[in-house]
Amino acid sequence: MTIYAYIAAAVLAVAAWSASCWKAYELGRDHELATQAREDNAAAQTRLVASTAAAEAISKIEVRHVTIRQQADTVIREVPVYLDCRHDARVLRDINEARTGRAEPVGAGQLPAASAPDR
Repeated sequence: MTIYAYIAAAVLAVAAWSASCWKAYELGRDHELATQAREDNAAAQTRLVASTAAAEAISKIEVRHVTIRQQADTVIREVPVYLDCRHDARVLRDINEARTGRAEPVGAGQLPAASAPDR
């Protein structure tokens, strides 16, 4: 065999290898495009189902306008009025003395003895 035969065989081998690589690349690309199309289709169907379910749920909502005036009146009537709260005369005197500062402490500030029987 001559050198030209070896060169021709090498060129044909490289061409065959290049063609097989190109075909494998195209097959891989087609596979990825098909996978992406399948995922896009699944996402579109999911989006359609979700929006349909949301639309049905929204259409079932009833809008009602309710006034709560009656409830507020009821609450106001049920709350006692603390303006009518009265102290007896002894408690009122103690409060007034404490407010004016004239109240004397019980026992005039003296402490009981250390050996007190009530201790």
